[in-house]
Amino acid sequence: MKKKPELRELGRRKKAAFRKYGLGIRGRLVMCFSCFLLFMLIIIWIFQIFLLDTFYKRAKIKELDDACQAIAGASGDEQRVAYGLAMRYNLCIRVFAVGDSSLGNETLSVENSAACAIHHMPRDVLYRYYVQAVDSGGKYTYEFTPGSQPPGDTAEPGEGEQEAEAKWRRRFLRSSDPSLTQIMCVSELTASDGTVYALFLNTECTPLNATISTMNTQYLWIASGTLLIAVVLALVFASAVSGPLERMTKAARRMAEGDYRPEFRVEGYRETRELADALNYAVGEIDKSDRLQKELIANVSHDLRTPLTMISGYAEVMKDIPGESTPENLQVIIDEAGHLTDLVNDMLDLSRLNAGTREPVMEVFDLTAAVSEVISRFSSLTSYEGYSLSFSHGGSVYVRADRSMIVQVVYNLIGNAVNYSGDERTVLVVQSAGAADSSVRITVTDHGEGIAPEDLPLIWDRYYKVDRQHKRASHGSGIGLSIVRGNLELHGADFGVDSTPGQGSSFWFELKTVPGEGNTER
Repeated sequence: MKKKPELRELGRRKKAAFRKYGLGIRGRLVMCFSCFLLFMLIIIWIFQIFLLDTFYKRAKIKELDDACQAIAGASGDEQRVAYGLAMRYNLCIRVFAVGDSSLGNETLSVENSAACAIHHMPRDVLYRYYVQAVDSGGKYTYEFTPGSQPPGDTAEPGEGEQEAEAKWRRRFLRSSDPSLTQIMCVSELTASDGTVYALFLNTECTPLNATISTMNTQYLWIASGTLLIAVVLALVFASAVSGPLERMTKAARRMAEGDYRPEFRVEGYRETRELADALNYAVGEIDKSDRLQKELIANVSHDLRTPLTMISGYAEVMKDIPGESTPENLQVIIDEAGHLTDLVNDMLDLSRLNAGTREPVMEVFDLTAAVSEVISRFSSLTSYEGYSLSFSHGGSVYVRADRSMIVQVVYNLIGNAVNYSGDERTVLVVQSAGAADSSVRITVTDHGEGIAPEDLPLIWDRYYKVDRQHKRASHGSGIGLSIVRGNLELHGADFGVDSTPGQGSSFWFELKTVPGEGNTER
């Protein structure tokens, strides 16, 4: 079932509100630090306090296992090894030779505790533990308290038992702490001569109630202090991270409102400093682009108004004054209309290049003939205004490119050279071999004022203009170099400019050559 438009809109608003008013860096860092620390404290409490008694008993059992292996491996030196283990692990040790249905002679005994269970336990009770060890695969570990019953014994202490066993039970109960847990390990050992021995190991587990209670109290204080310190550190760290970002956000909002003067402070951590540097560079570029765009609009407006004014003026003269409809006046209107058309076309071409919608249609054509054709378009300049255009080449060269784009490149370069040729009014076009193999270079040279070195990397920009004092171009729209750059980049061609202030400039580009003629292809 589809949601109603109202519900979808409500959901969209809730998501937008959460993105706008949700947790910031401070809140998220404090929450993450606190959750992580709380998780770690819970893990520590489980292992260090809640499971302390379990780990303690496992450690005691591990000591019994190690002692059992050490005694089993002590050939002929059992007495010394047993005493060492008893002192090291606080153990009681007894070893018996095993008869047919009972324990035989005791071959080793080390008593290390007055409350030791195995040294006051009757042999028939010990034998029961031995039988259970044999039934369990040769080893058995038993955990018991003074009131526990031995295997197979269900009677109450003193009832229906031998006097020795009842005496042991009474003594064991009197001498042992009821809360004391003892662990006994029973193993079956076989000597090299085939004699079977029963090894009994006993150790006491000290009650940990008081220790756990003390640790619980300490843990609560440590956890509270640690959480408080974690929150403070998270706030300090979050402020160090979010502070610069908040200030950059405010500056970015002012920039979005059209104020390109805010400076992003380079502070904080490396990433925020790099971000501030990038934003400062972006602000500078946007400010420069904005100023140059405004200059372009003003210049284009001037260039549009001039031909329109002349067309309108000459048309009114021809209308109002008899005899002024002369070929010369009509030619002025035609020329200005052509200039206006060129300006509009250049603006459209630049817009398509910037939008990425213009694609080259590749074909093989005679580049030399195309350059000669462009130069012929400037015949009116050479005939009436005294310009000198010359083309030097060593023969026809064919290239695969978009003919209309390359013709526009040559046309704009020559038009730019004409506009900045200076008093000499001389433009030289040279076709020569390129720097790469099977390539051709076209160079357009003027002898004008030249370009300052600091301006050379900027002249190809969309809105850049070296001559800040606008003057109407003799030919072209004044934005030709931006179109040149866009067309040549679409072809992947190398291009550049060499200029010396006071001596002139040489603009060049290179294309790959192909042999002979070809068909149009994309």
